[in-house]
Amino acid sequence: MDMNVSDEQLKELSKGDPEQIYATLKILMDTIVMLQQEVKELKRQIGQNSNTSSKPPSSHGYRKPTNLRQSGARRVRHWDTKGTH
Repeated sequence: MDMNVSDEQLKELSKGDPEQIYATLKILMDTIVMLQQEVKELKRQIGQNSNTSSKPPSSHGYRKPTNLRQSGARRVRHWDTKGTH
């Protein structure tokens, strides 16, 4: 069923056959239940972290990248045997 229904289409449906109205309402109610379950699962997933999940912290997706270069570290210049750069 197309979920983009105009007001006129809804008014026309309400005047229609009771079996058609029932079938449409059944589809809509089933869709609502499915979406509520999906929202509940997504909220549960959002609430998980390394303390509430069985996954290690490294597998939790996005995180701030670590700086591989230590602060204050100097670059070492390598001179050739003649002492020139």
